[in-house]
Amino acid sequence: MPRRPRSESDSRISNLSVKLSKYRKFMKRLINKLIGWLNAIAKDKYQHFAVGAVIASAALIVAVPLGAWWQWLPLLVSMIAVLTAAILKERKIDPKADMQDILWTLAGGGMVWLAILAAIIFG
Repeated sequence: MPRRPRSESDSRISNLSVKLSKYRKFMKRLINKLIGWLNAIAKDKYQHFAVGAVIASAALIVAVPLGAWWQWLPLLVSMIAVLTAAILKERKIDPKADMQDILWTLAGGGMVWLAILAAIIFG
């Protein structure tokens, strides 16, 4: 059976297929690298990050009525709550204080604070 000649659309499809294949390989390498970086972080640090975000959110919700006096007050209350909880947990509860745990807890709160800052500034 004789082959039909390649049309211009066949050539475009072939080129698109090659580009998609390269894109998939690139994305797979990128995702594998990202997962490798995330696997290097200890489970304990993720937990501190999550707890910091939860404490920051809860403190903000409770302190929202104080925003009528000064718009920055709920954010300040949240920051103090997260910092206090992180330091008390590391100094009083754990046998050995770990500064990285405190920093990861603050980083979790920081994600919430950035969102609130954006809302205050741009909202």
